Amino acid sequence: MADSGDFETDREQIAALIANRAPELSASPTAFAGEQAGAFAQLTQSVSGNVDRALKDSPPSAVSSGQGLDNWAIAEGISDGTGAGGYGRRGATFAQGATGYLLADNGTVFPGASAGPGYQQATAAGVTLRLRDSVTVPGSPPGTGQIIGIWDADPTVAASAGTAGNLPAGTVLQLLSPPATAQSTITLQTGMAILGQPQESNSSLLTRILNKMQRPPNGGNGTDYKNWGENPTDANGNPLTQTQLFAFVFPNYYGGGTPLVVVLQSGTGQARIIPAGELAAISTFINGSTLTEGQRPVSLGAVVLSGYMPDVRGLVCRARCIPASPVQAFDWVRGTTSYTVFSKTVAGLPSWATTAGGNVVLELQTLAPLSLKDAINAGSRPHVQVDTRDTSTLLGPVIPEQWQALAYQDAAGRTSLALSVPMVANFDAWVQVGNDVYSGGPIVIPVATNIDATIDANGPSRQSGLADPAQLWQDVVGVSTISTAAENTTAADGITKLVVRCVAGGVLIGVGATGAMSAQDVPATDNTINGPEVLYAGRILVTD
Repeated sequence: MADSGDFETDREQIAALIANRAPELSASPTAFAGEQAGAFAQLTQSVSGNVDRALKDSPPSAVSSGQGLDNWAIAEGISDGTGAGGYGRRGATFAQGATGYLLADNGTVFPGASAGPGYQQATAAGVTLRLRDSVTVPGSPPGTGQIIGIWDADPTVAASAGTAGNLPAGTVLQLLSPPATAQSTITLQTGMAILGQPQESNSSLLTRILNKMQRPPNGGNGTDYKNWGENPTDANGNPLTQTQLFAFVFPNYYGGGTPLVVVLQSGTGQARIIPAGELAAISTFINGSTLTEGQRPVSLGAVVLSGYMPDVRGLVCRARCIPASPVQAFDWVRGTTSYTVFSKTVAGLPSWATTAGGNVVLELQTLAPLSLKDAINAGSRPHVQVDTRDTSTLLGPVIPEQWQALAYQDAAGRTSLALSVPMVANFDAWVQVGNDVYSGGPIVIPVATNIDATIDANGPSRQSGLADPAQLWQDVVGVSTISTAAENTTAADGITKLVVRCVAGGVLIGVGATGAMSAQDVPATDNTINGPEVLYAGRILVTD
């Protein structure tokens, strides 16, 4: 009798066999023979399940179990990123490098983790951040002030690991045990520079296993250099960095036998660039030094660079989206009408603005649309976002802050908006005359964040044609790529779509602060001096 894969079918087949051999016995499920048939069917199911798992796990494939892949990774010596002798699946990493202002009386000290235990923590949505370095509010009492701090996901709190710690700009956190002279909350001005990564997926681990099996260490092939670039250690076998690294290999970029290894770290935008000191250590690990033997063959030297991501090449992307539900709708309708900044006021505000609770005034070049005025009149505190840039530079965060409009006043054919902003100094530094003004809403941050992550998945330019053919990666930011990222954005449940579709012709991409935006793909370029370019987002606009 063959195993059917179904318990009831197996039980019936065994019962029929018993009845055929011993007709005097009842094969009813409640009779002795029927119960015996059920017991044998359970055994058959157990044995067949184990055999099936063994077959799926050997050799490793897309149908292998997670445990089976873990076993293969250990057997093949696949690094788990923890250093010498650490093999298996990579664990989750902790996000690093968000910024947020601390408000308190002048002279207030906030202890950082670098000083030891008792550091300042902050929490939101079940995630705990810790202040990296101690900071002191400048000035002497009396009086209040502010100081910016750098915040990392707290590695002592398991719930803060992985993508959970990638809190976006605008997140409000509650300080744990703040000084008595301090405000109890902070608002993140920027999101995490280095993104937390989840525990390695089965598909990622399978890819690494197959690469190792199909292209085993071979005296310096492309896979060797990739592995060395992603898993560098110091002289004691300890990882050079706790940040996940990604290496891209160009075997003969500088001529025969002289490879280029481009190394990036997990993060967003220019934060993917490896700091110079760490990059030098990675290069020493691969190439060696007069005192240290490297990994490479004696006859071959490698050039190790990080991503070439100049300030003037930051991408400006705009995606016009149709929200999937009224809950995600924009706060007001801008449409195709252009609204720009005519002036800004940060001191000596008129009484109508301060009475409403505004701390800055933004004057539009024209009258505001009725949808914005109606939302203000209804007391819904509609959000606006500004594409902050001057004639040559992108100012402010990649995803623009959204500021609430509390009141308005029309005069001389223009509308002035009283806004509530977290930091007046930032508003004053960022907002320029002529900047475009857009509607905000709950859809903006999650969609922009997903677009940003999609761009951050790009590797260095393949324009030279010298990339290792065994390694494939994307080096183009395309209109369809951005549109797909926007349309695939989901709510916190991971299921509910936030965007129905992007408006036809509504996805535009430009290069640099002054580059014209168009519905055309942007490929990464190659630079013979600085190496292959890595594309990154300088500004992401999600609008109606």
